[in-house]
Amino acid sequence: MKKFISAPAPRFIMRFFEIDRLLRRYVLSYKRAIRVAEIGPGLGDVAAWFNSFVACESVVLVESSIDARDLLVQRFNEANNVKIVDSFDSVGKEFDLIMAFEVLEHIEDDQNFLSNIHSYMTAGGLFIGSVPAYMNKWQAVDVWAGHVRRYERSELKEKLEVAGFSVITIDIYGFPVTNALYCLRELYYKKAAVLSRDAATAQSGISRSGLRFFNKSIVFLLLWFFKNIQRAPMVRDFGDGFIFLAKKNV
Repeated sequence: MKKFISAPAPRFIMRFFEIDRLLRRYVLSYKRAIRVAEIGPGLGDVAAWFNSFVACESVVLVESSIDARDLLVQRFNEANNVKIVDSFDSVGKEFDLIMAFEVLEHIEDDQNFLSNIHSYMTAGGLFIGSVPAYMNKWQAVDVWAGHVRRYERSELKEKLEVAGFSVITIDIYGFPVTNALYCLRELYYKKAAVLSRDAATAQSGISRSGLRFFNKSIVFLLLWFFKNIQRAPMVRDFGDGFIFLAKKNV
């Protein structure tokens, strides 16, 4: 996993640990090459990692940001099964797995968005994603990144079910790392320039590029210690992000 991380942002790595756990548990059982799409892949870390160990017939990266698409083209220029597009309009349906990490909170009509995702999936296909958790944890970074909302667990579950999914799990991640960094992030993003919501959304997926010069091995090893702590039942609700896995109803 570590070698696929472009920039070692702590919150991203804590999320990546959970993505790794869920996809290895639920996707490796496929007996054939699968068709995958990721919406808002940003720097492409998850897609590159996933494509390295799962047999993928095709990987479609749906990215609306021009800057992000340019970075993705450079990264995947030798991956023959990867296609980079700006919308689903130019690709077929019937994906076995769709991923959308830190995307839903940018969408005004997230219910319609979830229904559209459902329509692009095979029966029994999996949908995995992440969103920021709890409106009472609204931070300056939410404004900076162009978020519309943070989610409550019950709200997220209901919206997935209304869209036609069966929820397999909604887990929380981040504790204690994101908690420890809260004040620092709040100070930093309060001083950061606030863009329009569209512009903020476009840059939020690639904003980790400023962390490229941090020692990835050291950061990764430090956070590895906390990956199981964030799953402990007595503390996990103190995290600030949800990871969800859902299945399209047959």
